[in-house]
Amino acid sequence: MDINIKKICDIAVKAGYLALARYNENTGEDSEQSKSISAVAGKESHRLIKEGLIELYPDIPIISDEEKDISYDEMSQIEYFWFIDPIDGIKEFINKVGDFTVNIALIKGRAPILGVIYIPVDEIIYYAEKGNGAWKKSKNKKPVQINTSYTTPEEGLVLLKSRSHPSLDLKRFVSNFFINKAVPMGSSKKFCVLAEGKADIYPRLTPTGEWDTAAGQCIVEEAGGLVVDINHKPISYKKRQFINDNFIVYSSINTMLFKPKSENIPIHHATIQRKHMEELNKHRSCIIWLTGLSGSGKSTLAHAIQEQLHYLGCRSFVLDGDNVRHGLNKDLGFSVFDRQENIRRIGEVTKLMMESGMIVLAAFISPYKRDRYMVRKLIPEGDFIEIYCACSLEICEKRDVKGHYKKARAGEIIGFTGISSPYEEPENPELTLNTGETLLSECVDEVIKYLMKASFI
Repeated sequence: MDINIKKICDIAVKAGYLALARYNENTGEDSEQSKSISAVAGKESHRLIKEGLIELYPDIPIISDEEKDISYDEMSQIEYFWFIDPIDGIKEFINKVGDFTVNIALIKGRAPILGVIYIPVDEIIYYAEKGNGAWKKSKNKKPVQINTSYTTPEEGLVLLKSRSHPSLDLKRFVSNFFINKAVPMGSSKKFCVLAEGKADIYPRLTPTGEWDTAAGQCIVEEAGGLVVDINHKPISYKKRQFINDNFIVYSSINTMLFKPKSENIPIHHATIQRKHMEELNKHRSCIIWLTGLSGSGKSTLAHAIQEQLHYLGCRSFVLDGDNVRHGLNKDLGFSVFDRQENIRRIGEVTKLMMESGMIVLAAFISPYKRDRYMVRKLIPEGDFIEIYCACSLEICEKRDVKGHYKKARAGEIIGFTGISSPYEEPENPELTLNTGETLLSECVDEVIKYLMKASFI
């Protein structure tokens, strides 16, 4: 379905202007007058959003807390529908705290595929569409793509908690994590703050409506985060009462796995360690991480480097993205969640192999900076060598050895990197190789020279 997200954003902003005008009439006291003003603001905002959506997409039903015009039995037969929340954070509105938002989400089946959240007081809008990343636009500024954060255990997590809906279970839940700072906040603004990398975790252990979370979930997931229930299963929509189970928003798969599920797992230290393996091999071990678009030559280069290393008497091994998905990661797809878990597992495997004294060549698209950084942080400083296989999309498409680009252009593959899913170029890789124009032998020579200069071989 072709949805113009810019027009949806415009509707949210107009509804926000209406709500903000009423907000400014408010005294900030929890009085009957303030409640009356908030009710009027909600109705006005709701009416404007509903009229705007019906004008653009008359065949898509609209569901909100204010209006449920369709029965659950009818809903179960519908593929697409809108969730709208004209004022999310009503207590923040009444108390004039400023955290209220306007939310619009499009649901396909049981998952959000488009999300828009406008914060009227801040005049900032966040939006996302499945496969196109998450974006933030401030007034009179160009949109910028946003990503969730990656926080190391030593740094501690920034926790977001509901200002108006405290939970008795929160203290017990957060005891599983090292929390550096806890920030109270209202409405779906919490999703947005986490999506742009300013927080790491948001547990919601009290009831919420599906219209409260759908837009935020889409934005967080497209920014690289996760929204799961307390059993770490993806939350779904279109439940009978439109009420969510308790859920947790994580900035990354690494945050979700921040603490081992069991505390009774000691680390066993081997007597034969990495340094002994390196002495035996007569070279240092490291990880050579090749990243780039599909068709940029990562695997070809990795195997060519391995051949040269073998000739030089070095022990090495190639981990290839396609091969790994036939075994270790055959249970993973290509959602943001699965891509993160794919790279996390590979990072742990490469670390183990490096500890055995080998030079490990990992050839993975690994499109997100955050995921590559996650692996880098696993490895001792200086032992992670990121190589960017720089090759234009045009050349990669011309190569298209696997036929994936053709299928992606035809819409047969959803979320394909470079076409319908973003690739984030490395900012400071150890090496950048123009694999689109440089001879393979020359690229291999550059890598071997780097390894020699850095005294790995």
